[in-house]
Amino acid sequence: MIIKTLVENTSISKDFGNEHGLSLYIETNALKILFDVGASELFLKNAENVGC
Repeated sequence: MIIKTLVENTSISKDFGNEHGLSLYIETNALKILFDVGASELFLKNAENVGC
């Protein structure tokens, strides 16, 4: 199982945006799930940066 944090209220790098909310990309052998309760579509930009 792989879990990648796409958006939260802090950032580890200037390459990633942050905002109030949470967005997670979860991948198993059988499923790919996007859990998103963020305030915008910022998760798209961050997902590109981490290769999702």
